[in-house]
Amino acid sequence: MNRLFSSLIFLLSFLFCLIKIRGFDIFIYLRLSEIESFFAPVKNNLFSFSFPDYPYKNYYIFYSELVGFLKDLFGLNSLIFFQAFIVSLSFLVIFLAFLPDKKNYILVFVIFLLALFTLRYRLLFRPHNLTYLFFVLNMYLLYRTPKNHVFFLFLVQIFWVNTHPGFILGILNLFLFLTFKKELRERFPKIFFAV
Repeated sequence: MNRLFSSLIFLLSFLFCLIKIRGFDIFIYLRLSEIESFFAPVKNNLFSFSFPDYPYKNYYIFYSELVGFLKDLFGLNSLIFFQAFIVSLSFLVIFLAFLPDKKNYILVFVIFLLALFTLRYRLLFRPHNLTYLFFVLNMYLLYRTPKNHVFFLFLVQIFWVNTHPGFILGILNLFLFLTFKKELRERFPKIFFAV
């Protein structure tokens, strides 16, 4: 039942999220992917008309490289499928992290549908979608992984830091979830060191 239900959640969210790309930021990320690389990041803000030489740290480098790679390989329309896949994967990870405790399929499905309908009209093509995926991956790792797999949190953070400034949420949610899970309190030093 779990496998069937998780497949249904992934398929429904994928189909609902296949919508036209909105948000002009996508062209900034695509341009950045042409200009910079992981080994030679841009040091100044190239897109500011008022202060073009303003030094800044590009937290979006992994995202812009990924988007540029997909666009070059499969074309601009592939980004619609990429966005739908990321959002669907986020829903699937949430399901896998929390449903096995309750087995309340109807409640989970109703909440899932409400969230999906709301999200469909708010979905912009931005790095926030990956930030959300990293956040739920973090939650999944905190709740479902054995003690000796805590180092996966570190891998999630490496990608998250280079995708969006929201990576700080990965550190904050450690403190939030410590109060809920006794096992987390016991392995907190390892988790904190990994993050």
